[in-house]
Amino acid sequence: MSINVREARSIIRKAVRRVPEGESIGHLNLTAMMDMMSILLVFMIKSMTSSTSTLNIRDITLPPSTTRMTPPEEAVSVVIAKSAILAEGEPVVAVKNGDVDPSEKTQGSFGIEIGKLTTILAKHHTRIKKIAAVRGEEPAHELTIMADKETPYRLLVSVIYSAGQSEFQNYRMIVLRNDE
Repeated sequence: MSINVREARSIIRKAVRRVPEGESIGHLNLTAMMDMMSILLVFMIKSMTSSTSTLNIRDITLPPSTTRMTPPEEAVSVVIAKSAILAEGEPVVAVKNGDVDPSEKTQGSFGIEIGKLTTILAKHHTRIKKIAAVRGEEPAHELTIMADKETPYRLLVSVIYSAGQSEFQNYRMIVLRNDE
């Protein structure tokens, strides 16, 4: 439904005729305006809390795959980007030149385990175990890993080893599906 310029000017002239000359609008309906501002505030808070990660998905180029497996259920996610490793959207350690800083590894430059990542994943696994205990279910020991296709194998092994030290047993690699 669009209106042309002539109709718009006609509507404006009618509105001007309704207000007697010399009078001004003396009041505003603040209730409606406050309702609108409250809705906008809730929307903005929700959108800010759901975008906690500073990295975009564009920072990761997923490798192609031809598998037809079902999408993974709810699991803890780890993202290995070119600049950082994120656990559940929160940056854990920085990645420089395809590896983490040796001070972040438990055994220095020759070590495999990433200490901070192990600690954070252990906290997430403890949370999963508590939720499963309340539900009376067996906890899922699954971890979803999203990695850039250029991620070095050693870094991927370090992340998987650190996850294993945090009691995660099953790993799902998220890849880009090749639809033929």
